[in-house]
Amino acid sequence: DNTGQILIFGGYNPSDPGDTAQTFHYDIVEGPSGALADRGAGAPDDFFAYCTDSAGLIYSLGGGPGTAASSGNPNTGYCERYLGTTDTWQPIAPMPTPAADACAVADASGHILVIGGYDADATTRLTNVARYDIATDTWSDTAIPDLPVGLTGARAVRGADDRVWVMGGRTGPVGSGTIVSTCYVLDADGSAWNAGPSMAEARIWFGAALGDDDHIYVMGGVTPAGGTD
Repeated sequence: DNTGQILIFGGYNPSDPGDTAQTFHYDIVEGPSGALADRGAGAPDDFFAYCTDSAGLIYSLGGGPGTAASSGNPNTGYCERYLGTTDTWQPIAPMPTPAADACAVADASGHILVIGGYDADATTRLTNVARYDIATDTWSDTAIPDLPVGLTGARAVRGADDRVWVMGGRTGPVGSGTIVSTCYVLDADGSAWNAGPSMAEARIWFGAALGDDDHIYVMGGVTPAGGTD
């Protein structure tokens, strides 16, 4: 965050099912410690997108039951960001199109992109790319072109070339999708998606980060054969 802390937030602790969605500081030596402010009641425990902007503010974006969503319990467009200097989560404008199991990334020009995901009732995988303007607290579903295919469980990274890279995920009909290794790269001017080099292995729900050596690394997740290290 903007004070140099590593945060863990959301999700479930399998060793303590009653301990959900709390926010902790993470120390590389000591592990999780020091409970911090939790997100608001409107922030789902699961399937929210997340990223950090250039100022070190951490975002929780959308989320919800995922494929279990329904009209009575839909996926959401609710969004918050964490300010480390005050240990507070600040609600921001909601996304116009609710999304769960999307991916998110800060671009090079003051925006957050939320890419793909399930729609509100989980009837389809979205191709939508929602762009949040940090300075004006506004969203647009049309500023960035849609992905070529609907994706859930993908990951997005801003590369060393300052372009947005979207990797992996699952595509196809809800309930019978395919885990893929494909990569899509957004033009520097944000006008088009192009095919990038495929990952060596198809995977979903993995970690992804840009290293100090300008390489993008992907770690863990689930492949068509199951979980992977």
